[in-house]
Amino acid sequence: MRYLNAFCYKEWIKLKSVAGLLLAANICFALYLCLKLRYVGNFYEGEQIWGSWIAKAYLFYTPYRWLPLISGTLLGFLQFHEESKNHRIRLLFHLPLNEEKAILWHELIGLALMLATVLPALLVFAVFSTFYFPAEFLGNLVITSFPWLIGGIFGYLFMALFQMEGYKRYRVVYLLLGYGLIRQLYYLDFYDTYARILPHLTIAAVLFLCLPLLSSFRYRKGLSQ
Repeated sequence: MRYLNAFCYKEWIKLKSVAGLLLAANICFALYLCLKLRYVGNFYEGEQIWGSWIAKAYLFYTPYRWLPLISGTLLGFLQFHEESKNHRIRLLFHLPLNEEKAILWHELIGLALMLATVLPALLVFAVFSTFYFPAEFLGNLVITSFPWLIGGIFGYLFMALFQMEGYKRYRVVYLLLGYGLIRQLYYLDFYDTYARILPHLTIAAVLFLCLPLLSSFRYRKGLSQ
């Protein structure tokens, strides 16, 4: 437990500033979109706004979809870049601790910070939308925005994988794989587009936690170049 506390403290010291800035950016952008909805609400009746959502899939929070991906990717880069560049991550492999567990702890801390920067903005959307939409809208908000959270998780994990991989050809493969998978989460033609595959996305996010372990294993065994 003392190693976990030390990891949490170290990562908090390293990432607290950028996490705070990302939290502020997410919330500010969410408030901006909510104010735009209020502006529209001043000119149109609630029935017209509701009809636009039903018939045209007008989702006022759609422009927010890239913020979780940006937040996760940036946190993954800042968390692992310096440690991989300066080989400080080798220190993990000399601790009286399972190396895979140490890497997983780093990932979980980074993902917790990523979710802490993103979820408050979704809460702002949920609270503000209650003034204009019925309760059913909240369920659609969760279902529609859930793939964006998964996109942020994938962005973080693939960036961690990319940073810890020293072999350039493998980096290209990971970059293309990450782009291909993440791109599939942003084909937003209508609300609830991904409703049927949300359980599969959740399982994939859990399984992908093991991806950075591939690069850390190669790094530890001296297989990266």
